Amino acid sequence: MKVNVNKKIIITILVMSIMILLLIGYFTLQGILNNDSMGIQDKIPPNQNRIATDITHLDLTFLPVSDDDKNKGELVLGVYEAKSYGIIHLETPQDLITIQMSNTTLDELNLLLKVFYNYEEIPFQILGADKPNTEFLFTLEGNYQIDIPIQLSEELHVNETISRLTVGVFIAPEYFVGNNDDFSENLRAVSGLTLNYEINYGSNDELILPTPAFEITTESEFGGFAIHSNKEPPGDGSLWFFPNSLVVTRGEEVDLTFFANVQNTEDYVIVSMLDWVQIPMNDQPFLWVKPQNNAFNVGQYASFTITAPDEPGFYEFLSFLVPNPIDSTSFETFAPLEMVRFTIEVVE
Repeated sequence: MKVNVNKKIIITILVMSIMILLLIGYFTLQGILNNDSMGIQDKIPPNQNRIATDITHLDLTFLPVSDDDKNKGELVLGVYEAKSYGIIHLETPQDLITIQMSNTTLDELNLLLKVFYNYEEIPFQILGADKPNTEFLFTLEGNYQIDIPIQLSEELHVNETISRLTVGVFIAPEYFVGNNDDFSENLRAVSGLTLNYEINYGSNDELILPTPAFEITTESEFGGFAIHSNKEPPGDGSLWFFPNSLVVTRGEEVDLTFFANVQNTEDYVIVSMLDWVQIPMNDQPFLWVKPQNNAFNVGQYASFTITAPDEPGFYEFLSFLVPNPIDSTSFETFAPLEMVRFTIEVVE
């Protein structure tokens, strides 16, 4: 009898163990399937197409930063030909412009250079390059400076008014901030540097933009600049970042909302890139916004649409905001631009 009881106990334990293992396997599989269907991935691998390649044929200059600037832990962006408050005097758009970038951190950084003329992406040619391009990928060692001499597109002509040259250098273009780690958090907060220069051909008139102004009337209490898929502010006076990637389907019209509280400006421009290429917003190359209220704690927000790529995969989305986009720059208004960066995943 004791033998039979022991056998029953053993059989019962075995059956229960098998059932528990089956349940664990079932829920594990469901979790995997659910994550796949939601487009969630623990680690997004680097984009190999956004990693710097050989640049030895280019007319670049690398110099160590001064002893006073070493280990400051920051990036410094500038144009050699510009005055201290961001005005560049040129005779033609093809005059030489030297972009200078300093990396005073201890880390080697992968960087991406982009150039916009009157808020539209343009090709530029680095001296020594065979042809123009709309971007330049490079690696810069810690405590080093790079000088990049460029010429703007031959299709640009002298304007009777001022023009605006926006220069952006973005950190780790091969990396996706949809990854949940410390580096992603840092990139969301500091994606690089973007400065908006004035090109003056001898006129001080304000820039004339070809796109219609985007009038908005919706406002709420918050501060700063953000873009989100939610259509309403959080209600606590703060803004927030995407914790993970935004999942959309291929070719989908994606609804997004910008939140902007910009002081001391009558208008501003928002430019967006997807996969580091400028994309239309509401079928316009950029949004030119004229806010209705300039109270310190009151910001405006409005929805806009972008079109998702047709090819499934991960794409970095980045926007920057330019205050006073049509006015001549000054010492008081020339400053780094606010940026927003997150990852969009396109699924079938």
